[in-house]
Amino acid sequence: MKNHKTDLQGAIDHIAELSGQRVQNFLQAKAEVPLWDGETNQNVVNYIRGLEDWMAGTLYWSFLSKRYFGEKGEEVKRCGLVQLLHFDGGRPRANAA
Repeated sequence: MKNHKTDLQGAIDHIAELSGQRVQNFLQAKAEVPLWDGETNQNVVNYIRGLEDWMAGTLYWSFLSKRYFGEKGEEVKRCGLVQLLHFDGGRPRANAA
């Protein structure tokens, strides 16, 4: 928010745009991977699948651990709503909205 001189919603929108771009970049790069013969191709396929599993695992972990959502991880995963902290330059506080 501070770096981009924006409010909370502007920051969320910016992060959502960046995340979406990264996903599209990955999918485009995956579609452009050439095919090789035999074992090399299977190794590349396995590597890409590993990257996909790593990304999915990180996402699932964020809901299961208490690091990001406390005790509400399953609820956040199910409904997609998160109570965010408001930062006004001082200490973060619960967002009134």
